[in-house]
Amino acid sequence: MRYRLSQDAIFKSLKDAIITVDNNMKVLETNKKIKNICGFSQEKIVGKNITEIKALCNKSCHYVLKETLKTKRSISEFRSECMHHDYPNQIVLLAGSPLKDHEDKALGAILVIRDITRLNILERGLKA
Repeated sequence: MRYRLSQDAIFKSLKDAIITVDNNMKVLETNKKIKNICGFSQEKIVGKNITEIKALCNKSCHYVLKETLKTKRSISEFRSECMHHDYPNQIVLLAGSPLKDHEDKALGAILVIRDITRLNILERGLKA
């Protein structure tokens, strides 16, 4: 119970979007930031296979999750332009990690999505 409360507090406090999937890419859980970054609600994706969710983006998150599940290794700082229709020119930083139980058994993967659009604009400004 205490573990679950700690996990809920982490999910709610981060400004990054978090998605957890099982080994078959079925979405187990997300936090509410998924709406701000990806444009769809938790209710729309939890329980569904992430590859079957209709989204107008380049689906780089699918690649990171598939590679994380296949290799059982973390992927960090995968930068991608989302091509999202509601958030044009959105740049995100993706990080995937294996989701394991207390016995180190692979249960799926965790994807963290950080919107770095403003940072990217500042970096481009400095290079100009």
